[in-house]
Amino acid sequence: MFSSVLRHCSPTATRHVNMFSVAPITRISAHDESILSITSDPQFTVIDVRAPSEFASDHIPGAINLPVLNEEQRVEVGTVYKGQPFHARRQGAAHVSRNIAEMLETYFQDKEPSTFRPLVYCWRGGQRSKALTHILSNVGFQVHFLEGGYKTYRHAVVQELQRLSAATNFLLLGGHTGAGKTKVLKTLNRAGQQFIDLEALAVHRGSLLGHTDGTQRINQPTQKMFESHVAQELSNVDPNQLVWLEAESNKIGNLHIPTALWSKMKQSPRVHLRVPMAERVRHTLATYQYWMAKENQIELVDEVLAKLAAQQGRAWGDRMRHLVEMKKWKELVERLLVDHYDVLYSANEERSGNMVGEVLLNTLKEEEIIHAFHCQTDQIHNACQKFHIHEALHEHVSAPPAHSTK
Repeated sequence: MFSSVLRHCSPTATRHVNMFSVAPITRISAHDESILSITSDPQFTVIDVRAPSEFASDHIPGAINLPVLNEEQRVEVGTVYKGQPFHARRQGAAHVSRNIAEMLETYFQDKEPSTFRPLVYCWRGGQRSKALTHILSNVGFQVHFLEGGYKTYRHAVVQELQRLSAATNFLLLGGHTGAGKTKVLKTLNRAGQQFIDLEALAVHRGSLLGHTDGTQRINQPTQKMFESHVAQELSNVDPNQLVWLEAESNKIGNLHIPTALWSKMKQSPRVHLRVPMAERVRHTLATYQYWMAKENQIELVDEVLAKLAAQQGRAWGDRMRHLVEMKKWKELVERLLVDHYDVLYSANEERSGNMVGEVLLNTLKEEEIIHAFHCQTDQIHNACQKFHIHEALHEHVSAPPAHSTK
C-alpha cells in the first residue's frame, strides 16, 4: 500500500527522502523464544495500528492504539477491494498517508529517536503496520516490527498459557465469601509472596454481587483480553517460587479461567481461610458500598435478590426485600452469606481435595494476617511435599515488622 504512495512522489521528493539516515527495522517472528517477554519489555512503546474495534477485542497489554485506518475507512477499503482491488489499494494508501501524517505532527512530534523505541503490529503484519514501520524507519526511529501481527501474538498467548500453567507451582487460598481472601493475598504479596489476582484481571469480584468495584458498575474485558493479561502475569512470575491464587470456580463473572490454568488449579494444594461471621459481614459491607446507595437498591432487589428468591422461596425473598427497605444491612448480608454463599461453598468444598492447611483469622488487620501465615509456614510447607512442591515458604512469609500498625 505504501509503495503506491512513493510511486506518486516526484523524483525530487524521493531524493530528498533518501537523504535521511534510515534506521534499522528489527523483525520479531513467531520463532522468537518469548514474544510475551519482548512485547512487555518496558523499553518498547507497543503500537497497535488496527481499528479501535479490533483493539478493543484484544491487544497486547500496555499497547496504545494509533489506527492507520479508522473504522469507516477500513470498511470502505474492504468493500471496494472485492470488486476493484487497485482502486481499493489507492484509496487505502491515501487514507493511510493522511492518518500517518497526522500522527507525525501530533503523537510522534516530541519523540526522540535516541530514547523512543516503537514496536508496531497490526492484524497479520500486513500493509497497515508495514506502512507506519517504513515511515518511522525513514524518519530515524529504530522500529521493531511483529511479523504476523496480532495473530502471531495470539498464538503465543495460547501456547504460553499452556506452558506456563504447567511449569508454575500454585498454592490456592480458599475460604467462605466475605473472608477477605483477596485482601489477605494482597497483604502477603506486599510481604514478598507472589500472587496473581485473577479477579482483578477479570474485572469482577467473582460473585453475584461482583460486577461493581464497590462504588460503581464495572465492565469485564473480552475473553481474549482476559487471557492476554493472565498470560502476561504468568510470564512475569518466578516459576521456581510458589504463586498464590484465590480458589475460584472456573468462571469469574462472564469469563472463563483459561483451560490449562484451571486444570493446574484443580491439582494444586489449597489452604483454607477461616474468619468469624461478624468480621465477614463487616468486610462485605465495606467492599460492597455500591448496593447500599439509594439509587442502586432497586437493582439489588429486582435483579440480584430476585434471582436468589427463585431458589430460596418467596418468603425468603420478601424478608430480604424488607431488610433492604429498613436498611438493615448487617442482617441482610449475614442472611446472604449463610443462606446462599455458604451453602454453595460447602458443596464445592466437599468435591475439592488437596487441602494442606487452615489459617484462622479473628480480624483482617494486616499484622494479624502476616503473623498467622508466618506461624503456619511449616505446616503448609510439609503438606505441600506430596504435590512435589519443595519451595521453602520461610523465605517469603516473614514475621510482621515491629512498627506495623495497619
